[in-house]
Amino acid sequence: MERKETLKRINKDGTEKKYSVLSTFDYTNRKFVIYTDYSMNEDKNINIYSGIYEDDGKVSPIMNEEDEIIVSNFIKYLEKGLKEDTLFD
Repeated sequence: MERKETLKRINKDGTEKKYSVLSTFDYTNRKFVIYTDYSMNEDKNINIYSGIYEDDGKVSPIMNEEDEIIVSNFIKYLEKGLKEDTLFD
């Protein structure tokens, strides 16, 4: 699957919204995606979302704790690398 720069999702209210893809990674034969709309939460942090690419290219939500932990650990890895600048050595 080629890397996408953006993806579109249908929100709860039925409108289509465009998101920027921040990262994708493969783990246990699944392709995870981390994306954002650059909106801010009440703590002034950018909201990020995650999901799993299905075979048809659609993104399904994370539905279990194991997948949530996988994504959380990947985000922590990226944050650590950016802080220490180790990803680019």
